[in-house]
Amino acid sequence: MRGRRSYNRSISNKQSRQVPRIKHASKAPAYPTGAVVPKPLKLSDEAQEILRTRVGYRTEGAYGEGYRDAKAVIEHETKELGNSAERPEAAKRLGLPGTSSLKQIGEEIDRRFGKDAKVLWLATKEGVKYYLDNEGEGDDGDWSVDKFTIPPGALLLTDLGYDGQLFLMNAKDYSEVEKSATSVPVK
Repeated sequence: MRGRRSYNRSISNKQSRQVPRIKHASKAPAYPTGAVVPKPLKLSDEAQEILRTRVGYRTEGAYGEGYRDAKAVIEHETKELGNSAERPEAAKRLGLPGTSSLKQIGEEIDRRFGKDAKVLWLATKEGVKYYLDNEGEGDDGDWSVDKFTIPPGALLLTDLGYDGQLFLMNAKDYSEVEKSATSVPVK
């Protein structure tokens, strides 16, 4: 009964309740479509490290040999490889509902990143080393991998933890990423 009385009191109060505003607070950024900013998805420790340092590593043998077309890679990951969790995650990171189709995801990529948008699978240095150790590539134990600087405009599209992160970017940013590539040893 107690809860009922307080409920009745609150609805009989004629003044509407206002949410307190914090001085100097800015509104959350909105997407150009006016869509609500999606609730942040939980990030793996590896994704957090890459986003903090803005540096990622890759070896072509592990992360795909030269495939960079954003829509083609996403389609390949979901249809050919059966990575069904990647489609809803990519949709949410683009600000779309998790139930969005590949066509809707592709349209949003075109709108925000251009028809020639690129993707790049990256991982932490330890993630690449783990792959090389377990796949037996370079049994001499002295490998080199490529180190990339991630541009501020790149969007983390898929987070597979230790296995890597897929970054989406426009063609101009991708060109800069390719220029930043340096070969580094992994021991």
